[in-house]
Amino acid sequence: MNKEIINRHSTRTFKKEALQIEHLNTINAFITNLNIPLDINIKILTNINIKEKIGTYGFISNPAAYLIAYCKNKPMILETIGYYLENIVLYATSLGIGTCFLGATFSKKQIKKILNISDDMIIPIIIVLGYPLEKLTIKDKIIKSSINSTSRLPFNKLFFDDNLNTLNYDINNKYHECLEMVRLAPSAFNLQPWRIIETNNAYHFYIYHNLPLDDNDIKHIDMGIAIAHFVLMCKELNLKGHLEIIQDYINYPNFNYIISWLINNDRDNYEIQL
Repeated sequence: MNKEIINRHSTRTFKKEALQIEHLNTINAFITNLNIPLDINIKILTNINIKEKIGTYGFISNPAAYLIAYCKNKPMILETIGYYLENIVLYATSLGIGTCFLGATFSKKQIKKILNISDDMIIPIIIVLGYPLEKLTIKDKIIKSSINSTSRLPFNKLFFDDNLNTLNYDINNKYHECLEMVRLAPSAFNLQPWRIIETNNAYHFYIYHNLPLDDNDIKHIDMGIAIAHFVLMCKELNLKGHLEIIQDYINYPNFNYIISWLINNDRDNYEIQL
């Protein structure tokens, strides 16, 4: 996993081409090999004619396929969906496939009808896939500018020590490479709602929020994406440890605890499980 792939940009206008069969097969094989919890279903819809039924309200042009995740609601389900979908998105990016997360501009009712799934299933987000145009269209430039998608908060605004002092990037700390990959992660409206606290033996992930945090808030998906960036870089750098929810761990004002990466040189597990 390299920084060029991590620092991907959303694609909203695609070539009028179907995905190549070998790419579809490769992505489906990649999904099968992920240790995705049984609670979560992930499907790729490839019939290009379904776009009118799903609806993208003018934000997306010529999508070749849709990556759909659906499940029943439960604690940590949105973080887990975000984690695995970002793994798939980064893999698709490595194949030259463009992607874009959609959190609202699609018809959940139509997707449930297409997939023949029950009303109690949630579809928190979908991803459109396709081959990107070589140049951004005017529409893409306007959307990209309006959501401030090219800027990121600096390192010391996102990461802290256990006294809530800001961290500065340390080139000699490999875990700071992982934090930098989190800094580059995408998020809805580029809000970067994650905050991470570094202790001697762990990195603790929090959602930062100014308003009361709803269980269905898209920030939970963003947190899963951020966790994926951190863990994938740990794997790349052979940094051993595992994800674990520490019961009753410290919350701070506007900092809502989610999960921790526990450093463990004798154990490695790069999965997030419910």
